[in-house]
Amino acid sequence: MIGNLEENFDAVVMLTWSDWHSEPRSNRYHFATRFAKRLPVFFVQLKDRIDQTEIEKVDQHNIFIVYINDAYGRAQSEILTSVLSQRGVRKPLLWIYNSFFEDFIRFYPAQLRVYHATEDYFSTADSWTVAGVTLQDQLRRVLREIDLVVSVSSGVAESYRDSGGYRGPSILLRNGCDFEFWKDTGAFEYAAPEDGRQVALFQGVINERIDFDLLRGLVESLPEWRFWFCGENVDPPGWSALAKAPNVRDFGFVEPLEIARLAKRSTVGLIPYKQGELIARSLPLKAYEYVACGLPVVTAPIVDLGLRPDLFAQARTAEEFRNAIEAAAPTRTDPSLIALRLAAGRAESYDRRFADLEPALMDALRVRGARQARGNIAVLYDYDGIAPPDEFQALLRLRRCSRHNVIFCDAASFALPDRSEDFPQLSVVDAVVIHASIAASSRTAPPPRLMSALRAHPGAKLLLGLPAGDLSDIAAAWIDNVDAILIDAPERALDAGQLKQRFPHAEFLATGESGDRPADGSDAGPARRGGADRAEAGTSGGAALADRLDRYIDQRLNGRARARIVSFEVPALVAFGSHGLFEPLKTPATPTAWSVDADPNAPQDANISSAFAMVHAAIARRAQAARSLPDTAPTADASHASPRLSLFAATSLRGAWRMLPLRSRAAVARVLKASAAGGDSAGRGVLSRALIGSWNLLPQKIRQILAERL
Repeated sequence: MIGNLEENFDAVVMLTWSDWHSEPRSNRYHFATRFAKRLPVFFVQLKDRIDQTEIEKVDQHNIFIVYINDAYGRAQSEILTSVLSQRGVRKPLLWIYNSFFEDFIRFYPAQLRVYHATEDYFSTADSWTVAGVTLQDQLRRVLREIDLVVSVSSGVAESYRDSGGYRGPSILLRNGCDFEFWKDTGAFEYAAPEDGRQVALFQGVINERIDFDLLRGLVESLPEWRFWFCGENVDPPGWSALAKAPNVRDFGFVEPLEIARLAKRSTVGLIPYKQGELIARSLPLKAYEYVACGLPVVTAPIVDLGLRPDLFAQARTAEEFRNAIEAAAPTRTDPSLIALRLAAGRAESYDRRFADLEPALMDALRVRGARQARGNIAVLYDYDGIAPPDEFQALLRLRRCSRHNVIFCDAASFALPDRSEDFPQLSVVDAVVIHASIAASSRTAPPPRLMSALRAHPGAKLLLGLPAGDLSDIAAAWIDNVDAILIDAPERALDAGQLKQRFPHAEFLATGESGDRPADGSDAGPARRGGADRAEAGTSGGAALADRLDRYIDQRLNGRARARIVSFEVPALVAFGSHGLFEPLKTPATPTAWSVDADPNAPQDANISSAFAMVHAAIARRAQAARSLPDTAPTADASHASPRLSLFAATSLRGAWRMLPLRSRAAVARVLKASAAGGDSAGRGVLSRALIGSWNLLPQKIRQILAERL
């Protein structure tokens, strides 16, 4: 165990297909309400034709319904990220039902990603299927990103493993019931209807899963019985004919308390579904709700219900259903059998399910955290706000001492009005560190464009180098837009109480004398790096800063980095990620976005124009490797659902020239010379096409250096 829910998460974000207000007490309701007793729950559901996200507080629960537009994709992901950021969510548990949020699932750095497998989307029935091929393919991709699958039946678990290809941690939490709710209604105490006739009850959605041919034969064979139906009715084929029978009554959609009232007057509960692999693998939610109401149950063959023949009689034909119903009727009032059913309902309660879930979450978190991911940190600085050479050297030491990839970016580019398209590039790094030189050079509030980019950034955001006690209005404005502040002071010098009272959402991390070691006193920093770097770090104090930063980033990464460094002659950052099937991407001659990963969305061809032959070859090798991976089908149309690849210019030219490795400077100079020889003035074309940079974004000092080297 590595703690509990509250110690590892600050919220639960549920991605659903649902409507909180109209859906019955489903799995989503049961888990959301139980999570909400421990953490705030953000219940994300779609709403047509809304321009702005809406948030509604659920009465009597710590649950917030987040209404978001149904345009799946990166724009939706960034909107949802901003909403969560503004609500102070930093370390959420992502609880997934709706795989159409694929972009957000990949985009957002949740502490843990859990898929709740309530439906078998891979099996088929005789005449229908839950999911089409598109959803199945997408779900297989999403399952590669999942840390834990929670299945509601053994058959569903088997299907996700065998047909869905899931190989990660999983737990079987069978559909149960809200036992205390049903028991408190008194439904188990039978009260006959006014006419004294016996009643067979079906509660649930009236849809194509129901075997209407079987029901017609059953209704006709038991004319003295009443057949009551309650639940949402989608008017499937076969229903209208059945509803005309004189002993059939449809109560429509009713609230749970009304279901309990009907169950109290019923003799037996029915699960008359079509028989086949799909139903056999399922476990309907109504099964143990019937049991908690004291009802005997007759059901179509379902594997998991077959484990309890004392509770569920299985039947295949109308005649078998009739015989089972008549045999079960006398047991409705048998005290010993009612006690047996109530004991079974209590054992299958969602309170017990939730108690079993927490250890599984902690185990999955430990497995995820054990993976040593090497993340990517973008350090935004103001070239004119740094006093060279000491502060430049301090930043360079940070890169040498950190075990993560540190990328420098002159944030002056964010102030330019015509470069808004560059902001999304921040999304591919795992953390953004804002150097104090930016705050120091700001005479007004933080630049709105940069703040917008930070709010849309899903990873950690830190402020670096703010002296202790320097809490001017401008500094406070920066603190309001980050998750943590690295203060150059020992922990004992921090007035944590005062700081937390003023900035409750932020963490204050000491990097001074006592802030360079973990809480257990062990040295988790310089000892893991090379000897030469340790020696330099020891004399500069860079190890303390790098170690404190690394520990915070490790906690936020939790074993999952968003990108990896690909070492071309000019270093380039190549990021993981996937673009969904809903907004086909135009693959331009020059790569403009991000993705290289071992999945069906990996680049399928090497026809991407690049100034560097080695980049071209590397893309080709990755594309070839992707095609050879298991379960990877090449995309026939490169313009559809094909990921795009780009080189992060901050790695090369957007930062200060002196921060580039010598061989990178030489490589860039060679390319610029070649471009200039071809008549491309000042190498602008190469900078624009190959490095995603813009000559106009470079500080004047760097332009002069480049001009001299040309």
